[in-house]
Amino acid sequence: MSFYNPWGFLGLIAIPVIILMYLLKQKYEEIKVPSLFLWDQALSYSEAYKPWQKLKKNLLLFLQLLAAALLVMALAKPYLLGKGEGAGSYILILDSSMSMQSEDEKPNRFEYAKKQMEHFINNLEPNAEISVIVMEKEPYILMNKSIEKNMVIKKLKEVKVSNTEANSENTASLVQVLYEQTKGKVYLFSDEGMAIPNLDMEFIKIGKSSDNCGILLLSHSKEEEQIAVLVRVKNFGNSPEKISVSLYGDGELMDIKEVELFAGEEENVFFAGIPRGIEVLKAEIDSDDVLKVDNTAYDVVHEDVKQKVLLVTEQNIFLEQMLSILPQVELYKGNFENQEIPSGYYLYIFDGKMPTTLPEDGHILVFNPEEDNALVKVEGEVAVDHILPSETKFFERIKEMDFAIAKTKKMVLPEWGEEILSSKQTPLIFSGELKEQKIIVCGFDLHDTDLPLKKEFPIFIYNIMQWFIPSDANNLKNIIAGDMIEFDILPEAEEVSLVDPKGNVEKLAPPFPVVPYKNTNELGIYVLKQKGKNEETFHTFAVNPPIETESDLNRTGQDHIQAGNDSVTEEMIAGNRSLKNIFI
Repeated sequence: MSFYNPWGFLGLIAIPVIILMYLLKQKYEEIKVPSLFLWDQALSYSEAYKPWQKLKKNLLLFLQLLAAALLVMALAKPYLLGKGEGAGSYILILDSSMSMQSEDEKPNRFEYAKKQMEHFINNLEPNAEISVIVMEKEPYILMNKSIEKNMVIKKLKEVKVSNTEANSENTASLVQVLYEQTKGKVYLFSDEGMAIPNLDMEFIKIGKSSDNCGILLLSHSKEEEQIAVLVRVKNFGNSPEKISVSLYGDGELMDIKEVELFAGEEENVFFAGIPRGIEVLKAEIDSDDVLKVDNTAYDVVHEDVKQKVLLVTEQNIFLEQMLSILPQVELYKGNFENQEIPSGYYLYIFDGKMPTTLPEDGHILVFNPEEDNALVKVEGEVAVDHILPSETKFFERIKEMDFAIAKTKKMVLPEWGEEILSSKQTPLIFSGELKEQKIIVCGFDLHDTDLPLKKEFPIFIYNIMQWFIPSDANNLKNIIAGDMIEFDILPEAEEVSLVDPKGNVEKLAPPFPVVPYKNTNELGIYVLKQKGKNEETFHTFAVNPPIETESDLNRTGQDHIQAGNDSVTEEMIAGNRSLKNIFI
């Protein structure tokens, strides 16, 4: 047995004080007598007036001494040495992923895990260093080497369960960093084990094996006047389930279908004849399981929108043909006979000819820039003997971007630019964002290369146009809770904000450019608002839960659990067991 507060033994001084009080206590009996004459000499020797007396047996005395001893022991805070004895430093990992919302523990796995951690912390030795890591899509350090138990527990109570998946890889990296600093004992409070190489870690299993059904996918396809909807459901449990699948359109019930699923089975449920005017689709299942969050899924129906694109060229049949077949492009052709600044287009493509002042209301794509232009510094022409290899999103689905090129403009890369393709002599293609405008500059004339004859050319142009004009509006599709979003903002937008499913409004810009958005923990429908000088545009998108990784409540990660640690026992989580309450 050891003691958290050895100074508490100073309270033992109460024991001799109690005994002293009994020794000094005078004991006499009053008797009425007719005369005091015979008692005068006897009273001077009376035992009743002696300050020190022989201590006699007294039940009340023993009870008082016992109570004092027990209170002193409680003040000393005794404890029995547990498994963590001697470590002095502890790293606790709390899983706050979506599956921890399961209600097979009361009130749910997450709150139960926090109670277990609180119990563990309270039983650690004094001045123990406690670090806490919260594991979710973006794991973070809640407390780092704190010796204030009350503060750690307070912060722990403030943590909320998320709708995201558990990122075990990034969590392991955080643990390893802390372990290098503290060499502490590591405890994982989760419903699934994980492996951290060369690390001594205890896995405290949270939750029981439970049946669960969820919606894996909600998607749609457009027909001439109707929408066809697909809902894919799965039974993650070990017993057959019969469930109802309900489909809602803009909040109104469209249809209900019954489906039977065997253990581990998934099935597609189709809904046809949905009106084309529906914007928001919602699917629900009535499965009475312990995890409710995966019983609902959302999808947004967007009408195909084309953007106005102005191509300024003397003659470039290669570009004209490619741009004319892209579904998101409404192509216009122009020239600069009067050197007027064009306006009113989403994207401007300048092939050899450029205005002295660039338009400010759209994105810009330039081929073969003139030496005297307002966008990039050009220092004559150079021959190119070799193209350097490059890996970029503009070359997706292209194994190798290699083509013959006779000459190109020698360009000075601006501060805002990033090379896409380069040579030893000069950058060949670069991209970037200047204020809210997306810009790509190709230093060569397509007619001076054999690129248009290559099979990679249409793929390259398609990738460029996807960057300027994503075919799926604002590139917002299949968003999972916790995902980071890079919004494609309209050039004319002066203010950008986002409304989450709870109605909270968050300002995204200004300043521009808009930084990638991370706060996608809430499930449901988001609205992106872009306000320009003349109009305000709205774009709706859905965020759904990570069903594939979080809905199987029977997973245990047994391959990652050390032998003997695959069940929750009081001994495993007790640490140093406090005896204070027993003595109280």
